Amino acid sequence: MDVDNGCAPQLAKPGGNRPFRVLCLHGFGQTAASMAAMVQPIADALRGHTELVIPPHSDPWWRASRLLWPAYVGCESSLDFLRVFSASNGPFDGVLGFSQGACLAGMLCAMQCNASMSAPITVRFAVVCSGFCSRDAQHNSLYAPTLAIPSLHVVGQNDFVLLRYFASSLAQCFVNATVSYHPGGHELPSDINEIVQFIRDKCEQLPAKSIAAPTPAAAAAAAAAIEAEAATAANVSQRQQRV
Repeated sequence: MDVDNGCAPQLAKPGGNRPFRVLCLHGFGQTAASMAAMVQPIADALRGHTELVIPPHSDPWWRASRLLWPAYVGCESSLDFLRVFSASNGPFDGVLGFSQGACLAGMLCAMQCNASMSAPITVRFAVVCSGFCSRDAQHNSLYAPTLAIPSLHVVGQNDFVLLRYFASSLAQCFVNATVSYHPGGHELPSDINEIVQFIRDKCEQLPAKSIAAPTPAAAAAAAAAIEAEAATAANVSQRQQRV
């Protein structure tokens, strides 16, 4: 598993023996490091078959401006970050997201299926864990075309009732979505076999995407974005140490 969390800066690099790759998106309040720890059992089960890639991003993907009918402040910047990251570290066969990252994964799939939009990345399947549809008014029509991307939606039976409803609503936006319930709450299941098997099945049904070396411009832009993210994380860490 490739992850740059500020502690072990081993970025995913194009090339090499990587037949299948899945981009992993953390939830609100998580960091790249905590997301890496969360998906480690999945990475171990898929070792030698599929690589999980975690971008060097440890802030919320956006912040809601208010509780009802919010604007997602920072969402466009996050989409730009993923566009740059994908340009030098992609392509990705699939996306796996948890909570806010699962909402983002759904948005990426919706953008990909909408001919009038430019998606930051393109994927061929999605694993959506405790997800929900965007509540930003500017995304009202985002899910209008049914999303023809294979998807697995993982929902905790003991998650909050409203969050279970939100997760089911997002699943209904996908064609022939697979929904898996587990006995836990707002978390990944302790039994990851269904997630692992879904990823294996979808990867084996598809030829691996070719991985080309990034252009110098794309590599430079990615490096700048990663350095900016690392500087932000360092500043936050310093402020926390002073409190």
